[in-house]
Order: sequence, then structure tokens, then C-alpha cells
Amino acid sequence: MGFNFSFGYGNTRKEPLKVDYDNVGNVFYTMFSSQIGLAKRLTDRQKLNAVVNSPALLKVISLDCDLFSMGKINKYQDDKLIETDFLYGLSKKPNLFQSWTQFNWDYKFWLNVFGTAYLYNPNNSKNITSLQWLNPNNIVWNQSIIKKLQTFIFSNKSYNEILKGSITYNFDNGESKVILLSEISIFQDLTNIGQSNPLQGISRIDALYKVINNSELALDAKGINLFLSGRFLVAGKADPENVSMMPMTETEKRSIESEVLSEKTIHGVKSMIDIKRFVEDMNKLKLDESFLADYFLFGAMFNIPRDILETNIKGTTYENQEKSMARFVEYALQPKAQKLTDWFEIQFNFQDIKMSWGHLMFMQVFEKEKTENLQLKSIALLNYIAAGVKLNEINELLGTKFTKLNDNTII
Repeated sequence: MGFNFSFGYGNTRKEPLKVDYDNVGNVFYTMFSSQIGLAKRLTDRQKLNAVVNSPALLKVISLDCDLFSMGKINKYQDDKLIETDFLYGLSKKPNLFQSWTQFNWDYKFWLNVFGTAYLYNPNNSKNITSLQWLNPNNIVWNQSIIKKLQTFIFSNKSYNEILKGSITYNFDNGESKVILLSEISIFQDLTNIGQSNPLQGISRIDALYKVINNSELALDAKGINLFLSGRFLVAGKADPENVSMMPMTETEKRSIESEVLSEKTIHGVKSMIDIKRFVEDMNKLKLDESFLADYFLFGAMFNIPRDILETNIKGTTYENQEKSMARFVEYALQPKAQKLTDWFEIQFNFQDIKMSWGHLMFMQVFEKEKTENLQLKSIALLNYIAAGVKLNEINELLGTKFTKLNDNTII
């Protein structure tokens, strides 16, 4: 006997991965497998597809990018703020299609997904109105240049020769553009060590791929079980006094199926039947718990504190939420922001620009701590002066740089 077998829910149908038979003719179908080919790293297209199709991971990356994009690039002098939102003051937009907020968001997104962000600056311009992030998935690398990069480069001559090389950038409309390497600046999330292409950084998505796949399987399982929860099994009960009689004939099966799906509230049957759901208890599957576990694991991979993740998904508040947010900015967002502002300083000869989140409410925790520390140092200063301690010794004890003016004023 042959079977044309497919399985799915909604409008989807999934063919079996494998069909096995035992020695008495029973058939066993393998619908899903946890075996994943990881002999090589994912392609850029696979990385992007993995992220946009994983709700838990996309939520984590969106949170990370949202927080990063809220920063403003300010100008300082001797560690003192002299101009807020400095780049916005020079140009309202980095290009015709984006705001600075979206520009910063995209920078962090490409870092998170591909491990590398590529900034295109046409003609290596000194004008900040034509900056554009490239989609790494659309870049075609020149293998002759990659080969040259797979060794040490110590001379400016060799370095400049490589910058004369180019990549091909494909557009979604079928067109393409040749771009010189000298017009592209490369930012890496982690490192390029171990990559066959030194111009590509390592992506965290490679390390997370098994978790992403498991998360997708859990979502599939939930969808299938929700679909089956509306399906029922109907079986006739065997007569203990007549074991040779079949519990239910084919005619009775069709009759019961027709009756159960009818609009009648009362059904008469010849003999008692059992009715059971395909899926009796969704809670036992713990599929929502699986989603949360993956969500927190993804967040940990991107250095986001757990209480921030919990607040984002549950909408609750915590006493230490502001401190955690401020620490997250300092330890995880600032290093990536520093790479970007360093490039602006070098490319446009800016002096001392930094990204700051000081205008946001959660950063006021640090400002409060600074004020309290300053007050404590002021009290200690007065006590030391009253005790006759020399000013240079006071500075050494407090870690300060107080100086004494001619009128005996201390600043």
C-alpha cells in the first residue's frame, strides 16, 4: 500500500525528511531534524535571513540598535561639552534619504548581523552629506585583492596599491557599480582574525545559528500544535462481550465525521465513542518558555543586561534598571561609538567628538553619582585645608587637580 504523505498547518505543507519501515510493515516518518550543516560559516544572505526570520533575535538586535541610535555626537574641548549634536549642526542629514538617527541605527545593525559595517564615502569626500552604508550582502569581492590582503603589508606603497582596487556593488534592480576600496571605510564588531577575507569581520550570528534554528523549530512546533488543537480523534469502544466485532466500520467512521461537523447539538450513536484532541495540553510543551530562553540567550550574546531585556519584553520596572542601562551604554555601546567618531575625526579633521547618551533620563543616575562624589571631595578638601594639609598632598589623596590662585581662591 502506498501513501502520498505531507504534513503542515495553515497553508503550509512539509514533506517527510525520511521514511522508515519496521519488520512488520509499520511506517515511521521523520518530519524535522536537529542536524545542521555547519562545516563552513554562513553566507551573508543566510545571516540576514536568519535574523529577520527569528522574532526573538530580531527583538534583541532591534533593542540594541534603538538604544545606540538614541546617542548624539557632541563636540568637546578639554573634556568639556561645547556643542551638542555637532554633526547635525553641520548637516541635517548624512545623505538624501536618512537622518543621523537612522544612520547610527544602520551602523549598529550591520555590525550585529554581519560583524562588519561598510561606509561608502564617494570620492573620499570631505563633505559629510553623501555618506552611505553598504549592504554587505550586495558586495562582490575581487579575489585578486583578497589574496594580496592575506599577508603582511608594511609599506605605504603596497597599502596604496591595494586601495586602488575595487569591489562590485550589486543593486536589487539588476544594476551594479564599481567602487574603489579607497572610498570604503570598514568597521568590525569583533575581529577579522580567522577570516579568509581580511575585509570581513566575524559575525556573532555564526555562533548563534544553532540556537536560531532551535528557536525556529519551536515556533514551527507551536504553530503545528495550534493547528492540531482544533482537530479531534474519534474512536469507537470495543464490546468486551464480542471481541471479534470491529469497534467501528468505515461506514460508521464517515457517518460520525459528518455528524460531528454538523450544526446539531445532540447526536445519537449506536455505540459509545471516545473523542480526544490531537493536542490535549499546550502548556506541557513549554514553547513560550523556549522563546524566552532563546531571547535571553541572544541578549547575553550582545552584552545586554538581563533586567533590560526583561523590562523590554514584560514592561515592568526595576530599581537598578537605570544603572544597568547606563553600564550597558558604557561597556557595550561606547566602544562601537568610539570607532565611528574616531573615523569622523580622522576623515574630516574634527577635534574631540564623542557620542553621548547624557541627554536621556537613565543616564542621570551617573550625573547624580558625579555630583555626590564632587560634594564628598569638596567636604574632604575643606577638612584637609582646615587641618593644614598642603594642596599638592590633597590632590594626591583625592585624585584631584585643585590649584590655588593669587587671591587664595582654590579651583
